[in-house]
Amino acid sequence: MDREYINVACLNAERNFGGDITKRKKWYRKIREEYGVHLLFRQENWDILTNNQAIRAESEEHMPGMQSWVGERAWNAVYADPSVFRYLGAWPNPHPIMTGPPCAVSLQLRDAGPDSTPIVSVAGHLTYCSVTLRKIESEIVTVFADKWVELPDTGEFRHAVMVGGFDTNAYGSGPTLPVLSDIQDRPHRVHRSHQLPDGSRVMDQYPHDVWAEAGLVDIAALKARSGQTSAVAPSMRASSTHGPDARVDVIVASRHIADDDLWESVEVIDTDGDSDHDMIYARIRRSRLAERLKDLRITAA
Repeated sequence: MDREYINVACLNAERNFGGDITKRKKWYRKIREEYGVHLLFRQENWDILTNNQAIRAESEEHMPGMQSWVGERAWNAVYADPSVFRYLGAWPNPHPIMTGPPCAVSLQLRDAGPDSTPIVSVAGHLTYCSVTLRKIESEIVTVFADKWVELPDTGEFRHAVMVGGFDTNAYGSGPTLPVLSDIQDRPHRVHRSHQLPDGSRVMDQYPHDVWAEAGLVDIAALKARSGQTSAVAPSMRASSTHGPDARVDVIVASRHIADDDLWESVEVIDTDGDSDHDMIYARIRRSRLAERLKDLRITAA
């Protein structure tokens, strides 16, 4: 397993790969063996807790060395390698209005030591059908960027950083935004845009805008600004309902750990049609993150 980097991934496996165990096992293997993922944010895990949590057990069996936490109604899940991350606790759903309740856990990078600043790790899925509700949900998510976590060895409360993986159902920065008229399904035009006072409609980018203001950095956009333009490739395939290819899946991090030289790369990994979303795969320079978290003391998020 990679010692130079911490490998992070975000994957919305549509309806948990549509209940197809062959596809699930294929991606368990790819995630753990091929990509060496240490921290995984998963969306649409809807059947993972059924049958006495058999599918959850299956996921841990076929991604050896990974521990899982599953949010309310199994919408979202976080997986982490306990040899890399120490588990400090879990956070509840921040508000009943959340359509896809986020899964959030506090972790500590072992390399940084027991006195280091923790990481609140969040998997989330914003609502697909309402720009208004998506605005509210994205604002609520910012509470995870402003958490104080008790360090078990000292009893000290330390302001944490946040790292999260989300299906935003809104549009991030990229080479081009979809054109509203290219979305043939008329209800989806409403789902993905909002109306201006003059009656025109613009594509929804609100979650990305509000997270930027809250100090949460879109890591793919960060790398694109330094020349890695493929980082902002589309993550969702074109369809008759959703319209053209679009970048709706993101990994975000608190500004305190969002330096360009801390994050090595971001890639969009083709899921070969096994999901309607591709996987976002990011690599963090492990020793630099450890040094940052070891010395970091946050007074304002």
